[in-house]
Amino acid sequence: MTPEQMHRTLVDLARPHGDIPVYGSQDWCDLPATDPRRFAAVVVAAECWRAEFTEERVRERLAEADLLAAVRCRAVSGDLAFWAGWSDEARRVPRDIIEAGRAGVAA
Repeated sequence: MTPEQMHRTLVDLARPHGDIPVYGSQDWCDLPATDPRRFAAVVVAAECWRAEFTEERVRERLAEADLLAAVRCRAVSGDLAFWAGWSDEARRVPRDIIEAGRAGVAA
């Protein structure tokens, strides 16, 4: 039996007893230890973890992280280009003021 089949079987056995609460929730804590929904909630949580860490899912998350990193790098390089240009302008302003002042003194 595969993990998915085991998960489905245990959940199906518990459903006739009512809704299966989220593992660790107050509703889950309030269930008696013998209630099959209590164990089914643990199985559902375990299956979520198992599915989240499959090789395919890990690759997807890494690809998302790579994409985010590329977007952030583009944004940072754009910021750097802006500030580099601004810095050139900032250096030019004092020279212009000094030159205008000298021209005014000479006039």
